[in-house]
Amino acid sequence: MISPKLLTDFVTASMKKSGTPVGLSKEEVNSWWREFEIKREGEWFFFTGLLYQLTPYIEKAVDKIEVLEKMKISSLIRFSKFTPSKFLKLFVSPKKERVVEAKSTIRSIYKLLEKAGVSVWYNPDLDFYSGVLLYDLGEEEEFEKHAKLVIERLERAGVKKIVTIDPHTTYTLKHLYPENSFEVASYIELVKDLRGNVKEEEVVIHDPCYYSRYLRLYDDVREIMSNFGIAYHDIRNSKELTSCCGGPIEGISARVAEEVAKLRVNELGSKKIVTTCPICLSNLRRAGGKVVDLAHLISKENP
Repeated sequence: MISPKLLTDFVTASMKKSGTPVGLSKEEVNSWWREFEIKREGEWFFFTGLLYQLTPYIEKAVDKIEVLEKMKISSLIRFSKFTPSKFLKLFVSPKKERVVEAKSTIRSIYKLLEKAGVSVWYNPDLDFYSGVLLYDLGEEEEFEKHAKLVIERLERAGVKKIVTIDPHTTYTLKHLYPENSFEVASYIELVKDLRGNVKEEEVVIHDPCYYSRYLRLYDDVREIMSNFGIAYHDIRNSKELTSCCGGPIEGISARVAEEVAKLRVNELGSKKIVTTCPICLSNLRRAGGKVVDLAHLISKENP
């Protein structure tokens, strides 16, 4: 198991140097919008929070943490806090297909919003990691500093409405950020009236913790699936009683995170699993689950 202090030091140093928890700048990880038609003006600012973009790097880092755990040399991570970006570039190179998948998912969500008639716009200079991991690790002072910087940049740019694309960022902006002038909504709330016809065998839903326990958007997800003709199955531990994917512990113990994810996959069964969180998707897939993001499932880009 990795020392929580080591993880906290690494994440804090990374956030200070780069603005992301993995030590890489947003310019290095955020390229979904290039060669893609985006609008620079509109009503709802498309705020990705960079979580989909960062997940391939986090996924690879978790693989390395597991190796360090097995070799019992996790203390090497303590030296990475001085040069986090160099440490990540040396040890973590994400799978190309994961990066492509993340870009595709983000683009799918953007297109779904346009299809729903939402006036959505994007500026990569105004898109930031939310800082939620600082909060999760108890670094509330550093989290508040980061949040205030994000708020200042967005307010200075005249942003009034923000549409988010993952549960962690949505909850953070809605409930953890200091008082601000934004209206925040998840894309799920804005596209729930869309209709379509998706040919798919019955799937099972994995509800992410933030969307289900705290934001209570599970009925919206099911409404979307019904509107697209997708038959779904609910297990006992779903909606506000959903079980964890193992994500919260992955930075400390990849082994324990995988064991938790395996328990959840066993609960979900052998059907294709649909989720709305990149962290959940990564962890459940790592544990052997057949997982797809909701946006992929209902989009023309669904492979």
